[in-house]
Amino acid sequence: MQLIVFFFIGEITSWEESHILTLFMTNVLFYLSAIGLGLWFSFDHNLQSGRNLFMWFLYPISLAYIVTYQFFGFRYMTGDVPLLRGDYNFLVFPYSAFLFLLAIKFIPKKAEGRIARAIKLISKSTYHILLIQILGYGMVYAYGGNHYAIDLPFTLDQIIDLVFVWIIFIIFGILWYKIDQQKQLLRRGLYYINLFIVFSSLFLFTFWIQGYWVPIPLLIIIAYAVSALITHFVTKRPLNTKMLCLWTSFLLVTFIMLILQVVVLQPIDFWITLIVIWVFLIVVVTGTFLVYNSKKFYN
Repeated sequence: MQLIVFFFIGEITSWEESHILTLFMTNVLFYLSAIGLGLWFSFDHNLQSGRNLFMWFLYPISLAYIVTYQFFGFRYMTGDVPLLRGDYNFLVFPYSAFLFLLAIKFIPKKAEGRIARAIKLISKSTYHILLIQILGYGMVYAYGGNHYAIDLPFTLDQIIDLVFVWIIFIIFGILWYKIDQQKQLLRRGLYYINLFIVFSSLFLFTFWIQGYWVPIPLLIIIAYAVSALITHFVTKRPLNTKMLCLWTSFLLVTFIMLILQVVVLQPIDFWITLIVIWVFLIVVVTGTFLVYNSKKFYN
């Protein structure tokens, strides 16, 4: 498939050719090498097996290619045309396959103990972690112009930021997985709104705080997230659906005001968004008081 793209498309010179390339790169045939590895290891996934010794040679090659591709700008080129397209190809898949085989070999089959249970939960949430990672790295790329916002030579601050981002991805991926287990569609939808607004706001906060300016609506959203986290661990009980609707609506209105302040309004007109937020907060607090007195605060 890579050779077909190379010989029949070559250098991209128009939008039409770009669309054709996308059709190729999103086709399952483009990833036959990954599928082939999966089928191969489905019969024997022992890394010490004679039939799998080739992975000990492919892994360092794959790792070297990934590092040089990402951080040194290395590309297989013939003239001005790349011989390999994309960062998902037969030179990348052995790296992931090798790590997967190591996990199969050393991670216990039965989740016993906190660490094992945590690993099991993360493993169940890998698809959701991937999805939240796509959103997060998309925001990082839009802000920093780099897929990971990190480049050689690494600095300690960059490494800390990268580890922090990974932790955030894992936490929100697990939350997304747990939300999908909700049977009530209304509560699931409300949790989705909370998840994506807080996730996006957290990333915006880390971006804007580097410029020593953070819009007040964004600070309110962060305070909302912290308060919700504390409430969850203190009460250890889910909020009533009506209560969840009230506070989710407040979160949504605050996020809309954030967008208006940053994108639409002039800097001197920030007070307009604050008035809307505080009026809506009064309404939500009043509703909270009424629901609390009705003794239906929790499910």
